[in-house]
Formats: sequence, structure tokens, C-alpha cells
Amino acid sequence: MYTNPILIKGVEIYCSQNTIENFEEYLKNTNSSFLEKLVERMKNNNNKFILLHDSEGYTIQLDTVLQYPRNIYIIVDKECASSAEEFILISKQSSKVTILGENTSGCLDFSNVVRFDPKDDSIGKWWGVNYASTISRRLPNDPVDEKGIAPDIYLSPDKNWLD
Repeated sequence: MYTNPILIKGVEIYCSQNTIENFEEYLKNTNSSFLEKLVERMKNNNNKFILLHDSEGYTIQLDTVLQYPRNIYIIVDKECASSAEEFILISKQSSKVTILGENTSGCLDFSNVVRFDPKDDSIGKWWGVNYASTISRRLPNDPVDEKGIAPDIYLSPDKNWLD
């Protein structure tokens, strides 16, 4: 699929106390120097957005471009969301790829959901709030959430194109 360098714009993460605590809890069960450094940076930037990685984006560059396949077609529809949309954005950067179908769901600009459970015992543990902790660096210029990702070639959902 690779034909040229791939630009990844990355995300910013919101450094709320709850998000920091979620990451610290996760770190108890894993060994990740990246997450340890991230948590430290988050603690130093409480209630602010910071870059998830140390740069505003990055480029994937490979040494080899394979001759085959020459053409790659990816069929999408309104059920394609989140990670599928990230895959589509990356794929669209290849000159070999054509996207067919209808607009995707539009569920990518805000991501990495974490949970907030109230600490107050009088409230109880019967409710909590899930919220997105990251925002895409594509915003505000290239939103996905408003309309999804448009295909290169529109295919009406009224017809079964796989028959």
C-alpha cells in the first residue's frame, strides 16, 4: 500500500487529575517508559492540553515501495468509525488506494475515552462518566466528526455492490 511518506498529525491530551489517575492506575499493570514520561509531563501541565508525543506530528517513511498490488480498493460506509477512520486517513495518502462507498461515521476528532467515577461515597458507585481525553491535531481545519470521511467514489447504499 505504501507509495510515499505518510503524515500523522497526532493528538493533544487533556491533563485533568482524573485522566492522570487513570493513566497511573494503568501503569500499575504495565511497564511503559513512554507512559511514565507522559504521566510526568501531564502532572506538570495540570488542566491543560499537551501533545501526546513530543512533536506536533510525525512522518512514516519506508525505504521500499512495492510494485504490487498496483491498485487497492477499500469499501467504507457509515459504520466505519474511530480506528477504521484513522486507517482510512492513512490509506488515502497512498496513490495506490481508492476509497469506495459512502461517508464514514465521523467519530475520530475526540478519542481515547477514560472514565470518571465520583469519589464521594454518598453518591455511590452506581454512575460514572466516560469522556474523551484527546483531541486531534487535524482540528479545526480538517474535521472528521462533522461529516465523516468522504469516499473517492460514492456508491449508493441502496445497491448491494458485493454481488
